[in-house]
Amino acid sequence: AEYMGVRRTVTMLMVNIQHVNHYAQMLSPDQLTYLLRETISDVVAEVRGQQGTVVSMGGARVLAVWNSGGMHGVAACTTALNLTELWASKPKGEGPEVETRMGVVTGSVLLGNVGDESMASYNLVGEALNLLWLLEPLNRQLQTSILISTSTNQDVEYQFVTRPVDELGLNFRPSSPIERVYELLRLKPANPAEEWMYELQHAERNNPLAIYNHGWASFHKGEYAAAHSRFSSFLDRFPDDKNCQRLSKLCLQATSHTTGPKALPTPYLR
Repeated sequence: AEYMGVRRTVTMLMVNIQHVNHYAQMLSPDQLTYLLRETISDVVAEVRGQQGTVVSMGGARVLAVWNSGGMHGVAACTTALNLTELWASKPKGEGPEVETRMGVVTGSVLLGNVGDESMASYNLVGEALNLLWLLEPLNRQLQTSILISTSTNQDVEYQFVTRPVDELGLNFRPSSPIERVYELLRLKPANPAEEWMYELQHAERNNPLAIYNHGWASFHKGEYAAAHSRFSSFLDRFPDDKNCQRLSKLCLQATSHTTGPKALPTPYLR
């Protein structure tokens, strides 16, 4: 192997299979091996179908990367949504249902063969990878399925429906310590007529996501009473949305402060 590293702007996808330790207690070794093999095979096939590269597979995690062409984020987000749709379409009742949490981050990393002469592997190093590792526990906390970074969202927002859900404080990135994180929801319609209908349906009076986004905008302006009203309207439609519940609670904490509205710390949710 040639031990040379190069710096590239890439998009990375981390897929984490949930509840593996639980499955290890309830399934036979053959059943668990089959479940992991089938799930990881789905990931590998979809990544390759979107012209990506699987970098590593360890335990219940798969790391994939896109580092060529100009549509990194689109390919990675398409992969994540296709996998979600694939697993949702599989027949129920034939063993445990697959549950995964995924993160997508676009950024600069050092990539190349790492190791010594007896053992080396293609690997990634960099702040963007550190951020990717933070998205999986945040997924669990928010009970979301797919989270993406700000840079990825900038690349794909014209093609996918996303919403802001959190801000992370990054000690390892002092030059830009706050990272806004988005939830990837679905693909936007491609047909212009469908797009017009989509925009009509997603006007605030019809679409709770628009209400949520207005609440988020008010939240970041410090208009906590207005934000709470928007989030409450959203929760009327989706009462189990953990992220909106948390934002609504933060608004109440700010507006109920005895000396008037209280500025929330930055980052808001860490």
